[in-house]
Amino acid sequence: MNWEDNGFTMLELMMVLVIMSILVTLSAPRLFGSREMWYLATLQSDLKNFVLAEEQYFIIYDEYGTASDVISAGMFHATQGVTLVTGEESASGFNATATHERLSAGEVCGVYVGNASKPHPSLGGEGEVGCY
Repeated sequence: MNWEDNGFTMLELMMVLVIMSILVTLSAPRLFGSREMWYLATLQSDLKNFVLAEEQYFIIYDEYGTASDVISAGMFHATQGVTLVTGEESASGFNATATHERLSAGEVCGVYVGNASKPHPSLGGEGEVGCY
């Protein structure tokens, strides 16, 4: 049996480890950016579901409720880590904002419906969820 036929040399294994560590180092920022994008998508999804729950609440009670009203009525449940707050609610409109505990403090998503004010000037039209 030949010495060269026994398998990989230590040098070859070390080179594979070096190449793997370089690839992991280069891909790590993309992985963390993907995670942040996932949290923002979660906020947007929760806000869209909240708008639907508010519409159901409005049909039953003839007014828009606070986030706690809609949650206690069993019409909405936020994703773990998401904090949703209504800023204004009345018989003719509401606005709401959402944050995620894993995002930096400056990242917020919001929505407004009816004649409620926009939570942030950069938001689009009524019912459109946007992040700022």
